[in-house]
Amino acid sequence: MRETKVAISETHAGWMSPAVALCFVSLGGAVTSSIKKGGRSYLLQSLAAVLLFIGAPALLGYLFHTQALYVFPSYTLMALHTGLSFVLLSVALFCLEPGQAR
Repeated sequence: MRETKVAISETHAGWMSPAVALCFVSLGGAVTSSIKKGGRSYLLQSLAAVLLFIGAPALLGYLFHTQALYVFPSYTLMALHTGLSFVLLSVALFCLEPGQAR
């Protein structure tokens, strides 16, 4: 059997992608801002948008077999279940305050 090696994913094998780390930081900030009563809804929605704008292209890359959408240059790739989770969590964050969404 012949193995196919991808040079991009071998560079930092086992490391978290910076895009995934940014999504986790955005998710933490959005959840923290949603806990406060009378909190800043624009902060919640903008952090949820960061999750959506990073997770959705990765998910679409897996659906359409386009590696350029879920592999970030010189870093490891984003897993399918990670991209799907970020998209679903961003939708859930947008639904927290449906009256405020524009």
